[in-house]
Amino acid sequence: MKKHVLTRLSKLAEWGEEWKSLSTDEWQEALAVGKWCPRDVVAHLKGWDDYFLEVVLPKIQAGDTIEFPDFHFYNERSVQYGKEMNDQLFLLNELIDTRIELLNEVILWEEEKMVSPIVVNGLSHCPHTHEPYSLMLLLTEIVHHDMHHYEQIQRSVTRV
Repeated sequence: MKKHVLTRLSKLAEWGEEWKSLSTDEWQEALAVGKWCPRDVVAHLKGWDDYFLEVVLPKIQAGDTIEFPDFHFYNERSVQYGKEMNDQLFLLNELIDTRIELLNEVILWEEEKMVSPIVVNGLSHCPHTHEPYSLMLLLTEIVHHDMHHYEQIQRSVTRV
């Protein structure tokens, strides 16, 4: 199970390499009316990887509960970072490096620790799937989140 999740998590680094070929117009064009552009999505994805590295993994390692920040605020802060950065290759390299760092951290974890129950935002079970929270479940959610945004970008690029 761990190997499967790590393989799927590594896809984001591959996609980051692919996205380096996006034109400036594709990089900055909204994915749909009222949606982010690829630059914003990349900054958003990088922001959550940073949060996992800086907060989630250390808290799980210490046996502490996980408290996620307000998603809207955190997302907007990440998107603002991407806008201020305004350097496509630098931001994509940051995304790739951050995901590789996350993978390198998680690869060191024993699978037993990865599937151990944790508390997230005061809950022991995911309210959507009713599965017990664990690092493995959170990483699986990241994989689904990555895929959602990858598909958005792919649809947008193919319509340009």
